[in-house]
Amino acid sequence: MSSDEGGAVGGMESLMGSGTDLTADSSSGNMAVEVAGPPSTPPRKRRWVRRLVIVVAALLALLVAGDRLALVLAQRTVADAVTQAASEHGGTVEDLSVSMGGFPFLTQLAGGSLQDVNGGAARGTFGGYEMTDIQVHAEGIAPTSPFHVDNATVSGIIGFSTLAHVVKDQVGTDVDLNQSTDEGDGALHVSIDVLGVFVGATVNPRVVDKATIGIDVVNVKIAGATVALADIPFDLGDRLTNLTVPLELPPGIALKNVTVEPTGLKVTATATDVKLAELTR
Repeated sequence: MSSDEGGAVGGMESLMGSGTDLTADSSSGNMAVEVAGPPSTPPRKRRWVRRLVIVVAALLALLVAGDRLALVLAQRTVADAVTQAASEHGGTVEDLSVSMGGFPFLTQLAGGSLQDVNGGAARGTFGGYEMTDIQVHAEGIAPTSPFHVDNATVSGIIGFSTLAHVVKDQVGTDVDLNQSTDEGDGALHVSIDVLGVFVGATVNPRVVDKATIGIDVVNVKIAGATVALADIPFDLGDRLTNLTVPLELPPGIALKNVTVEPTGLKVTATATDVKLAELTR
């Protein structure tokens, strides 16, 4: 046998020994070579992997569903507890809704602190006054009654009719309040009828201290003419000086800002180390 023939035979034996399929093509007389691929994954192993993936996915779905269910129940519990507590302390809360942020929620419950809680009520009591559009954002709330709060911001609008009653008690006569159109959106207009004489005053609200809103007179007009406070008859000028709106705020809650809105006076306060129900009474 020649060296070339020996090499060919050796090559064929090497291919046959490596699992290569040699097939004779009878039509052409040539030898076809088919190279086998790598061994496939056993069916049993593939089934085991699929089952493991399904089990893990199912467990994750159950955990997420349980987390969301716990969140809904906690939101409902807090809303009901605050409404009841406010009522017991002489306050009111209507249509209170509570939402809690953060995921997962169950870890917050286990840690004993809810870090992102938002509440809103269409109407309620705050600082001793009936307010609308009450909004609360709280951080660090204990998940059980009395729902102790580390820090919170609460705001609400005291309607013009409520403010008119407060000013009336200090002025001694009926007044009407609305948003000023002469001095910009940040001012209030006070209308007073004194024995048939129309007196109009533009006033600015401000924060006097942590529980008092001050109302400063900017200008006064009688029958369209600007006059000094001292020139207003019946000592009305003195009564228009140092007008205030006192708030009944428990310890830990302090007035921070006051602005004029189209429907009334928006009051914003901050709270530290208080109970959640104290924010709505």
